[in-house]
Order: sequence, then structure tokens, then C-alpha cells
Amino acid sequence: MKNKGFSLVELIIVIAIMAILVGVMAPMLIRYIEKTNVSSDVQLCDTIKEAVNIARSDPDILDDDDSAAQIAFLEDGSLYSIAYFTQQTDFTDAACDILGADIIGVSASENVLNSRSLMKSRVARQSGVIMMQMQGNSLYVWIDHSDKEGGSDDNTCNSYANLETSGVIFVN
Repeated sequence: MKNKGFSLVELIIVIAIMAILVGVMAPMLIRYIEKTNVSSDVQLCDTIKEAVNIARSDPDILDDDDSAAQIAFLEDGSLYSIAYFTQQTDFTDAACDILGADIIGVSASENVLNSRSLMKSRVARQSGVIMMQMQGNSLYVWIDHSDKEGGSDDNTCNSYANLETSGVIFVN
């Protein structure tokens, strides 16, 4: 009678080889996932930048005094946190509508923008704050305390001028 099957030794060898492969591949997979999350955060910054630019160029929004004050604050070069979107004006309503209520997880009328729920990279979700600042006609949007590798949360940037050297996730 011929035995058709694998011996216990053969099965153990195959399992050991698979464990070694998983041990080697896991760190690379984790880095790849984090790199994808950082790319998603860059896209989020770009989407916010476009939403703010569209909202601040709307003539109806400029007619609203509260919105005009928010836009003037942004355009005078002041540092602007996305947390200011909690102040309900036509400007923030329009920006939230452009971003999409399903993306930000709130209705535009509430205007409670929990920006950490929007971010994907580990460090950005833990301690990141979405910031904006205008310089001339350019709007800069970045995630403070982040870096382009999805690592260290020591990276802070208090103005657009330091964005390139700070290493934070940003778009302009």
C-alpha cells in the first residue's frame, strides 16, 4: 500500500518557510500602508485648499459680513486652523458643502469639522492639526505635527515660509 500525503516534517518545514516570509514582508507592508495614508492626507489638504478657494471666490459669500471677516482674516496672512470651520458662516457652509457632508461626517448646517477623523496617517490622526495660511494669492494647507513619511510628530510649522524645510504634509 502506497501512502499518499505529506509527512509531519514536510508540513513543519512549509509552515516555517511561510512564517519567515511573513516576518520579512510585514514591515514592508506596514510602510507601504502608511505611505498610502500619507498620500491620502496630501489629497485631503489639496481638497480643503480647493474648497476654500472656491468658497472665497463666490460673490454671494463675500456679501455676508461674517464670511467676509473670516476670508479677510485668512487673506491677511494670519495662521488659520481648520477648527475655525466650527464658526458657522456662509463661507464655512460653502466650504463644507464642497468638501461634502459625507466626507466630513457632519451636516453643513452644524459645521463641526473633526479634522482628525479625516486624516489617515498615524501621526496626523494622533496629533495633527490642519492649518492654512495665505501668502499673496497662494493658499498653503498643511497638517501640523506630521511628516511626509508618516513618522515623527515633532514636526511643527508656524508659517508657510517653513513648510519646505519642516517636512510636514502640505500643499500650495
